[in-house]
Amino acid sequence: MKQLWHFARIITAAVFLFSGFTKGVDLYGAGYKLEDYFYAWNMAGLAPWALTLATVQAFLEFAMGAALLCNIFMRLTALLSLLAMLFFTALTFVIALTNPVSDCGCFGDALVLTNWQTFFKNLVLLPLSGLVFCYRREYGDSKRVPGLCVGAALMAAFAVMCWWSYNHLPLLDFRPFHIGANIPESMAIPPDAKPDVYKTEFWYRNVATGKVQKFDADDIPWQDSLSWQFERAESKLLKRGFHPKINSFSIQTLEGQDVTGFILQQPSELYLLTLRNPAAIKPETLARIRALNATANSRQIPVLCLTSAPREDIRQFMNNNELLLDIYFADDTTLKTMIRSDPGLFLLKNGTILQKWHHHDFPK
Repeated sequence: MKQLWHFARIITAAVFLFSGFTKGVDLYGAGYKLEDYFYAWNMAGLAPWALTLATVQAFLEFAMGAALLCNIFMRLTALLSLLAMLFFTALTFVIALTNPVSDCGCFGDALVLTNWQTFFKNLVLLPLSGLVFCYRREYGDSKRVPGLCVGAALMAAFAVMCWWSYNHLPLLDFRPFHIGANIPESMAIPPDAKPDVYKTEFWYRNVATGKVQKFDADDIPWQDSLSWQFERAESKLLKRGFHPKINSFSIQTLEGQDVTGFILQQPSELYLLTLRNPAAIKPETLARIRALNATANSRQIPVLCLTSAPREDIRQFMNNNELLLDIYFADDTTLKTMIRSDPGLFLLKNGTILQKWHHHDFPK
């Protein structure tokens, strides 16, 4: 039993450590995922707290994982981990049934699971955490001093990583817009790519009896409109097909013309400045943008501004700050996915990301 207990403890610890790590290395991404849930559940009032809550969640998960791994504070840690697994198992079951967001985000962009995969993962971990809880007094808290030293070192390293993630770009970038990625290649769909396979079911109400009956796509009674009245239709994904790493990526001019291909095929280097909320830019960041634009212009390197702000807001921002930048529009979610910084900066050539910077680190 002792070996089984230690096995359950280490597996549970590894999952909590990995979950906390993938959130801590990309705190903004974890916050965006919580925002998606809040909006889907009509809890928009919590959206401003998403980043704070994501940070707290990351620290709690990593701390529980570190304590389990080091076999310290087991009476408290085993109880907290069991309660966490009970809560998340119930929550992910509801999420799998209702599907408010396509993936849970429990492991960030490092490992994307469907909602049902997440629920089944929790079903496996729940009895393991229960075993750790039941035998925590018999086998827990061995070699406390070395365990405390290792646990403290893990938490210190994790705190430094979270600080860097908050003030700079993530140390590990699991998203498709990482340095070295070629955007057109990541958007390409092979000629032999297989699409998603869906099964669509239709519900019709019998006009005479009032009974609602389900039909498949081949036998829907839509032609007999005197006897049947359409109620609803549902499509279920049977088999997932090919999906490019980057989809729904579009760059448009102020007039709405799509220039995605033109910009991504430029053979010379260009800077792409992403700007989501111009009103929130601080003076020191504005000074960095001015210096960058001046230096780039002197070297004949174009600087393009890619924004999701309303047209009048971005024009007013440019006029008030005397900035001469070519302005283009992109989807706000796309900009958040591209870079965890507002504003952020890319250096592109032939659609390949040569470098990217947080606004704290714009090149001088």
